[in-house]
Amino acid sequence: AANGSFTMRVPAGASSRTLRFSYRVDLGYPLPVATRTLTLSVGAGLILSVTPHVSGVGRTIRFGGHLLGGSVPASGKLVVLEARAVGGPWIEFDVVQSDPRGRFAATYRFKFAGPADYQFRVISEPESDYPFEAGVSNVVRVHEL
Repeated sequence: AANGSFTMRVPAGASSRTLRFSYRVDLGYPLPVATRTLTLSVGAGLILSVTPHVSGVGRTIRFGGHLLGGSVPASGKLVVLEARAVGGPWIEFDVVQSDPRGRFAATYRFKFAGPADYQFRVISEPESDYPFEAGVSNVVRVHEL
């Protein structure tokens, strides 16, 4: 703009990155007059589904989900499954590897008799070959009979 301000739109689904902006008096001037760096930190997006939503001791529930935003390494991405009794602390119970498209799956067999209500979520932790910061999925509730 005439006052020196500008707007830049970052595309949806963009990953974490460093953006560098430089201003030159005119295109023929060899050195920038001003340079600023902006670090863009984007949390990993995750979707989790659990079936069934009602289970019992000795029965198995299935987890499925995927990472959003692409840029998954060819070897996949590790994700952490966590559970808690409603209102309790989150406890890690499994770590699974996604496929190159970011899809993951796991199972869990209930070992203790209910009744109880549990919540499940999945976490993506930062890794050097995955351009997103930590992220947490939606929370899914399961009732154990």
